[in-house]
Amino acid sequence: MKKLLLIIVILSLGITLNAQDGKFNVGGNIALPVGDSSNAFLFGFSVESNYLFEVSDNFQIGPSASLVYYFGKSENGFDVEDASFLPLAAAGRFNISDEFTLGADLGYGIGISPDGINNGFY
Repeated sequence: MKKLLLIIVILSLGITLNAQDGKFNVGGNIALPVGDSSNAFLFGFSVESNYLFEVSDNFQIGPSASLVYYFGKSENGFDVEDASFLPLAAAGRFNISDEFTLGADLGYGIGISPDGINNGFY
């Protein structure tokens, strides 16, 4: 229950800034590693930007680029290096109402550091 509450709080901390025309967006997020990655990383953050083209009154689509950075843990004399990724994606947004928008990104995350980090679908 504590993890669920923490995830909800962190998701609510996401920040989105819109340009005047509403097409260019910049956002920031805080990330909590889950699963096996929680053994190696403390937390992370990301900065995302996208440029959305209006397809219809309620639907926008466009390119998106992000920078994701995870801070490595240091336990029992073993240090895990920080990791960073560059996700490149197509972004889609559907306006359900004036107050609520549903969005999804689909793309590929390029591992920047450390050397040997895997790339993967995003």
